[in-house]
Amino acid sequence: MAQQRVYYTSEERTYLKELVLSHKNIIECKQTDKVTPAKKKKVWATIAEQFNSVAEHTARTPDQLKKCWENIKNRKKNELREEKQQRMATGGGVYNPPTKVDDDVDITPFVDIEIKGAIDSDTVVPGAGSTTEYILGSDNVLILQEAVDTEQGVENSQVNTTTNETPRKTESTGPLTERRTHYSRGTAIDKELNVRLERVAELRKQESELHQSRMRQEALKEKEAELKRDEAQVRLDIAKLELEELKKKYLP
Repeated sequence: MAQQRVYYTSEERTYLKELVLSHKNIIECKQTDKVTPAKKKKVWATIAEQFNSVAEHTARTPDQLKKCWENIKNRKKNELREEKQQRMATGGGVYNPPTKVDDDVDITPFVDIEIKGAIDSDTVVPGAGSTTEYILGSDNVLILQEAVDTEQGVENSQVNTTTNETPRKTESTGPLTERRTHYSRGTAIDKELNVRLERVAELRKQESELHQSRMRQEALKEKEAELKRDEAQVRLDIAKLELEELKKKYLP
């Protein structure tokens, strides 16, 4: 009979992420020399030993843990690809991120995701002499504005000058519901990049705090086990002394 497959729990996956990220310089090394594979194999053996040392975990081999890590990265890659496609599909509208995100330990820096040459149905392709303007809303979502032809803008400016027509200011008809700031394409990309980097930094901070908490728990467990061993040794010593007293009392 085939052995029944035991799925990973969320706690096991989280702990595996922490172990892998603590050895990320070797696990995610892209070098193709002869030494790196041997280092990775040794590190995976260490990770398996640490993973299996937790009593609540199902025992796994290094190859099984390595396969689980690859599955975690592939799942994250699919999530990022879907997010990118949904952002483009909004056509300039507001993107609502999913509410359920497995970001207890962020692995985004180790996932390579790019959709090259992707153009959605609402993409505006600016012509020669035109500029493209983006808006960054209060929710840090880039919104593509209509392309403006700079030559047409110059002609309109000349017409207004010759006719002495004063440009009219558009007055707001109601309270602003969203703060918007205009940016050029390069600035808008840098702005969103900074937002993402801040999010990654925050996730890494949370990851570090979670790791420190786990280390403290492991230290407490080890201390508790040590105290139990000391207590058992004391009980054994007491029993030996009592036995010696009985021998002296009843044996000639």
